Amino acid sequence: MSSIPNMFGDCRSHAFDPFLMNLWAHSGGSAVANKTTVAAKACVDWKETAEAHVLKVDLPGVKKGEVKVEVENGCIIQISGERRLEEEKNENVKWRLVERSSGKFMRRFRLPENANLAKAKVAMENGVLTVTVPKEEPKQVQVPKEEPKQVQVKVTDSLRELIEELRCMNDVVVKVTDSLHELIEELSMNQNDVEREI
Repeated sequence: MSSIPNMFGDCRSHAFDPFLMNLWAHSGGSAVANKTTVAAKACVDWKETAEAHVLKVDLPGVKKGEVKVEVENGCIIQISGERRLEEEKNENVKWRLVERSSGKFMRRFRLPENANLAKAKVAMENGVLTVTVPKEEPKQVQVPKEEPKQVQVKVTDSLRELIEELRCMNDVVVKVTDSLHELIEELSMNQNDVEREI
């Protein structure tokens, strides 16, 4: 039975990612890994808890010293390394099937502002790299408490005069309005008389 190349990778989060492909060359009835593989797979799970951001990276067969975890610009975490192909020096060994990916890998993640990358912790156990980035406490802005102030308003003589003038003007407006009402009423009566005569 012939091996079919896996073009879509095994990562749940990537339907098709050309940088995570397993490309295999087929020759002489056996599937042999292409030594120019674009990149080895590094599938990642990222969860956010109340206390931290936790990234788990599947890296089977990769040793602790072969993985780099770096921080860029204070907000980007980069995980990189290389999964090496096992090479046999014995000429009597003939590979019939190679499905494990090999090559360089790199994954980058922009973490939110609340991530404290200075306190990040990295652990590697059973082929799983775990990066734990604690969250910073939300910054609380403290507004200084001020006692309510009492303000005294002093009315000057010129302001009193202005108020008095406004009152007088108001009286004039009321008188003019009353006169206008009387005039309208009188005109309305005259119009009724004219309509009766017609």
